[in-house]
Amino acid sequence: MPDLSKLWTDSEIQVLRKNYGKKKIKEWIHLLPNRNHKTICHKAFRLGIKADRSLSTRKYSYNRQYFSKPNIENCYWAGFISGDGCVSRVTINNKLYWTLAIQLCTKDKNILEYFQEDIDYTGLIFDKIIINNYKDKGRLLKDKYYSSVLRINSAKPIIDDLNKYWNITPRKSLTLQPPNINGDLSLSYIVGYIDADGCIGLYNKKYAGKYAQLICEHLLTIKTPFKLSRKWNKIYDSKFCTI
Repeated sequence: MPDLSKLWTDSEIQVLRKNYGKKKIKEWIHLLPNRNHKTICHKAFRLGIKADRSLSTRKYSYNRQYFSKPNIENCYWAGFISGDGCVSRVTINNKLYWTLAIQLCTKDKNILEYFQEDIDYTGLIFDKIIINNYKDKGRLLKDKYYSSVLRINSAKPIIDDLNKYWNITPRKSLTLQPPNINGDLSLSYIVGYIDADGCIGLYNKKYAGKYAQLICEHLLTIKTPFKLSRKWNKIYDSKFCTI
């Protein structure tokens, strides 16, 4: 006779279907007092529940829908990521991993903390020391500075949205295009982009790509409360879109 205590009840299965793959198991395992982590994963597999199983073991979490619908707030952060962020993908053991990272000087760490709060990221911001070796008049010198990094792993859901609405992809310096938004959303994006990169300029082909020019043209085609103009700087052989 089977051990009835090991059989799953309808109410337990309902709890499993409602939560598995949507939240980390440790957040709702108390709803299944007679089950452990292993039996929960095994039952989900047997039932063929289609969900992101990595959530069951993920150490940190974030709002996976944060960039799913453009608004003033997330357009600002998309612009900031366009200027100072990094979207990357790497294959390990034939499995593809997606990562979103923003690295700033430690003195600007508070900016990372704002983003961490807005996207509900429960992970850590790491501080590190970067040392660059260089030569000056034949002498080998070291330049040391402090950096802070916010890195979100398993970030494919938000990276897909960043690509869909803001054209942000891996190696974005070579592929980046103006966002697929307009009006106030575009302005919010531009503010984030300038906050990250400081200014918008188009240098000669020896030094820069086409994105700055595209952003300048994008600015000039939308209605803004700012006065925009094109200028040519003969000293630096560069074009600037000034505000």
